[in-house]
Amino acid sequence: MIFINCKYAFEERGYVIANSGLSFRQSPKADSLRLNIIPRDEFFLILDKEGPEDTIEGTTKRWWKVNYNDQIGWIFSGFAAIYDPSFYDVKKSLYKGDLSIKVEFYNELKTFFSKKGGGSLPIEFHIE
Repeated sequence: MIFINCKYAFEERGYVIANSGLSFRQSPKADSLRLNIIPRDEFFLILDKEGPEDTIEGTTKRWWKVNYNDQIGWIFSGFAAIYDPSFYDVKKSLYKGDLSIKVEFYNELKTFFSKKGGGSLPIEFHIE
């Protein structure tokens, strides 16, 4: 008999959906020390989705243990969403590299255009 031990590391990412950002806390409690505020649309790595259940502002969800900017902490999942890369169309991408860079580039463009009033902005293309 042959036994093969395979360990597949799947990195699940999430992002903040709360307009005001999301508190990044030391432990999974609303009154725990706030380490940072994760801005809206920022990504983080989900380490554990089985934290304690809690109700905050009428929303009942679990606390997630996450890695944000190389720091480990907890967020309330009621104000976050799981990133689904299947919605991302590589064929229509403006950048042909690492997916995380594409997401960052997209978020930068989104922020830029929202600061311009949400309208359109002419962009010149030069082909050499």
